[in-house]
Amino acid sequence: MTGIRLAFVCNTDPWTYLGDKPLHLIPGCSFDSGLGLFALSGLGPGTIARHAGQILRGASHPKGRNLLFRDDEPHIRVTSAKPVRVQVDGDLLGEQNGVHFFSVPDALRVAL
Repeated sequence: MTGIRLAFVCNTDPWTYLGDKPLHLIPGCSFDSGLGLFALSGLGPGTIARHAGQILRGASHPKGRNLLFRDDEPHIRVTSAKPVRVQVDGDLLGEQNGVHFFSVPDALRVAL
């Protein structure tokens, strides 16, 4: 899809927390499955209000005309004609024209 203005690629749910309230961008996304994508092609007040409300309410599957939503994808590529600022886990990677994310199942084993 072209014309994306904002994209979140996730490998777990919840995406983050607002205080003690979990924010669910891609409900059901987990480390045991593929990647999830929550991307908006518009950032108008109506679009932001609709999706912020869905996220805060914990909607089971976000919906909207300006939303591109994918779940359980093995890889996701995000590209831009102009360099844009990219963050991964809150760390700024700088300006990039493209990023390719891969899901690597069973990459980490935890022993108790």
